[in-house]
Amino acid sequence: MAVYCAIVEDSANNVDWNGTSNWGFDATSDKYSPTAHANQAARDAQYTSVHASLNAWEGVRDGVGSGDDEYGIIQGLWDSDDTNTFDISGWTVTTITVKAIGNARHAGVWDDGANSPHRCVVTDNGYVTISLEDYVTYDGLQIHNTQESDSSNSCVRVADTDTIIRECILNAADQGGEGVDVNTAAATTEIYNCVIYSEHAHAADGEGVYCDNATTVDVYNTTIYGFYSGCERDAGTMTATNVISFNNNTDFDGTITVDYCGSDDGTGTNAQTESGGDWANEMSGYAGYDFTLDGAGNMYDNGETDPSGNGETLDITGATRTVDWSIGAFEYDTGAAPTAITILATTYYDRIRRVSGD
Repeated sequence: MAVYCAIVEDSANNVDWNGTSNWGFDATSDKYSPTAHANQAARDAQYTSVHASLNAWEGVRDGVGSGDDEYGIIQGLWDSDDTNTFDISGWTVTTITVKAIGNARHAGVWDDGANSPHRCVVTDNGYVTISLEDYVTYDGLQIHNTQESDSSNSCVRVADTDTIIRECILNAADQGGEGVDVNTAAATTEIYNCVIYSEHAHAADGEGVYCDNATTVDVYNTTIYGFYSGCERDAGTMTATNVISFNNNTDFDGTITVDYCGSDDGTGTNAQTESGGDWANEMSGYAGYDFTLDGAGNMYDNGETDPSGNGETLDITGATRTVDWSIGAFEYDTGAAPTAITILATTYYDRIRRVSGD
């Protein structure tokens, strides 16, 4: 288990690794199923150090005046939790990406214990990680703030502009804890394909995504569960598209542009509620914090296709979204439509379901 770091320069061997172009240590052309790059030796040489935690990685790399892009690549199975907060601050690079790949990356449901994907599990009355720099991306992380005695704590706090939170699982604490707290006037944040939840009842405070003091917060294809407010806007501009927000005291609080979302009260335009009066008809495992869509309910195929226009076409597990997108962090695909075959005046159906493999 380790966090590897690299400075990425502008040359043929060092293009920005985004899951389709090639990048990595020991084989990472794909963040879910890494395969070797043709110039792997040259790639490996870019790594400058290996660290036992994100806090250690950040402490060594901040202040490095390269002017280039930098990656913290998390690899391998982890025997124990990463238990230190880490601040993204003091950097002088262009962009900063913290990304889990291969078996260090979760599969859409919180996974811990020995020989499990990387996860930050921290007791802190402020945050687990805070972004104090421009152009920071968190990709595929598991973050849990376990602080239960303070009224202001979060998994991710954003205090600067152009932060992206992609395919993360954020487990927030009780006592007013937030999944994502965007609390600086100039901050802009985009959230894609995340699961944000709390294991505790939030009786009077606490938000899944809190637009506290921000310019713009856009939330896409994210599932939010168990807060006082699922999404709350107190300042700036906030949008929610293809979001499932349920089992919160208020699913969307404040002036928010809500479109193609699923919620308990059917908030916004093109709204959906649970099928059959029970969210278990959409996600049978939600009480155990597994928000996988497991049937063609009201969240299936009722979202907007590519709402951000930024090419974020994968769901939280890495599955490619279909022509008609599902609402929430998970895509559900029933596969091809039945094909009618007439034999001796009898009609048969070839039912193909890509998800089940039948």
